Amino acid sequence: MKNFTDFNKQYIFNCYTIMKDCVSFEHIDDEEYTQSALAKLELNKLTLPTTLCSSLTSFIQNTLLPIVEDPDFFSETMTPEIGSFNEKGNFVISSEESFKKYFCILCKISADLDNKVDTFAEQYMKPYLI
Repeated sequence: MKNFTDFNKQYIFNCYTIMKDCVSFEHIDDEEYTQSALAKLELNKLTLPTTLCSSLTSFIQNTLLPIVEDPDFFSETMTPEIGSFNEKGNFVISSEESFKKYFCILCKISADLDNKVDTFAEQYMKPYLI
C-alpha cells in the first residue's frame, strides 16, 4: 500500500470520527444530526483511495443509512411495554421504568453500531494510517 500524506490520513481519520459521532448515544436518535454527518462523510470520501471509498460507501449504505431511512430501525424502543403513540402520532414513554428500558435499548443499539464502526475502521481504514 502506498504511503499517504498527512492530509490524506487526516481525511481518513475525519471519516472515522464522523461515523463514531453518528452512532454515539448522544446523536443516535437525532435524524437531522445523522443526515448532516452522512453528508459530511460524502464530502470526505472525495479524498479517499478508491478501494477505501468503495468499502466506506458499502458500509454507509448497509450500516449507517438505515438509522435515518429505515422506519423500523428504532422499533425496539417503541413497544407497548415502553409507551404508546398519542393523537399527534408522537411516541410517549409511559413511566420512569419504561424510560429506563428505552434508555437501555438505545444504549445497546448505539454500542452495537459503535462496535461495527470500530471493526470497519480496523479492517479498512487502519492499513492506510500505519
